[in-house]
Amino acid sequence: MASPGARLQARRPVGSHGVRSPRCVRWTRIDRIPRARPGPEGDEAEPTRQKEDLLLEPDAKVLFVACLTGLWTGSGVVGLNKAIHLVEDSVAHVDWHGVFVPEALAVPVLGGATVSLAKVAVGKEGGGRLKPIVDSVLAAVTLGTGFSLGPEGPSVDIGKSLAKSFRRAVPGGCYTALLAAGSAAGISAGFNAPISGVFFALETVLERESTGDAAATRGEPPPKEALDLAVVTLASVLAAIVSQIGLGSEPAMTIPEYRLGSYLDFPLYLVLGFLSGGVSQTFTKSVAIGTDWVDGLLAARGVGREVLPVLGGVAVGAIAMVSPEVTYQGFQNFNRILLQGGDFTIPALGLICVSKILATSISRASGLTGGLYAPTLFLGAVTGSL
Repeated sequence: MASPGARLQARRPVGSHGVRSPRCVRWTRIDRIPRARPGPEGDEAEPTRQKEDLLLEPDAKVLFVACLTGLWTGSGVVGLNKAIHLVEDSVAHVDWHGVFVPEALAVPVLGGATVSLAKVAVGKEGGGRLKPIVDSVLAAVTLGTGFSLGPEGPSVDIGKSLAKSFRRAVPGGCYTALLAAGSAAGISAGFNAPISGVFFALETVLERESTGDAAATRGEPPPKEALDLAVVTLASVLAAIVSQIGLGSEPAMTIPEYRLGSYLDFPLYLVLGFLSGGVSQTFTKSVAIGTDWVDGLLAARGVGREVLPVLGGVAVGAIAMVSPEVTYQGFQNFNRILLQGGDFTIPALGLICVSKILATSISRASGLTGGLYAPTLFLGAVTGSL
């Protein structure tokens, strides 16, 4: 039965079938938008109702999917952190006194061997549909055994993988925004920083689209950009809430209270800025050189990629024996540098900085799973303590 508000259109009668109007023409339902009355007011009413009817439901669906992405990403990041702590606790309870190599060397080698065996087991496809789960497990082993990488990369990958799984549930034009929402949720849950997650997604993932000059002229945000921002914000906030429930509400990093002592300190900040930029460039080039060198080694020597994590474990373990601060310890070593950086001598801080760059470059080139964001924060803290 047609709805009371159905708009009907006249067609020529066909036979004796169908419902006929008093003028003997059959009425057929076209859509649920009533025909507007003629005149200026009626001409504007029909497009407005059509737009509301066409946009309201898809927008609500996208927002709902964004909420699911945030909730599931937060849960996934909580699971990743729990898995990392489980690996760390398991390693800590091992009695290393009977081992002929130091614990600082044995733990990364054991972690690298585990990652190598897992990669051989799953094959080149990396687990197929289970690849996100496999990558999360490998990340937990990598970070739990102290390799110099960070959890933010796997956290973002969790969010993106979940967003991709909802791809068919949203219109094609909203897929990029959904990926951005997954990335924001990963950063938000990993660092307990929803605002940082939003800005990260907006700056690195989201592709802005122009939607016309009318909204910009009125000083209003274009509808598409407003929807994108809502999608990213919802996912980021919900992921942070889930993370706080599962991991606690304390911030991941402990920033000490700081006050500007004198305006004469500003030249020192200028020097610090140049020094930080130099360290950043050195770190970036070191990671790139390490990756290129390993690729060349694989091509020239025929070394299999499955042995790289073990070799990386040997190298990182050797560095950790000299400078144990470079291993992944959550944010404990980062907070220690921030709060007690003045207790280190300048040569000691320089050694930590160089060792961290080398350990991270080797870990990355070895094909281990982890991010670079946490190591860069650590390097920034060390540079600021010099």
